[in-house]
Amino acid sequence: DYNWIKQVPPSITKMLAGNIDINILENLKKITNIVDVSGALETDKVKDLNKIKKFLNKVKQIND
Repeated sequence: DYNWIKQVPPSITKMLAGNIDINILENLKKITNIVDVSGALETDKVKDLNKIKKFLNKVKQIND
């Protein structure tokens, strides 16, 4: 639950990290300025090319 971040004044740049699910990126875009998805793009602590492709496609879909 990321509702706590809504209490941070808009003048402050907000960043979320940790256990970020790419399926909620569109919602996070509305409440934060920066989203760190680094760990979400890994499998067994190694960057996963398939997860990266899915993430990039999701970002493109959100921004189109």
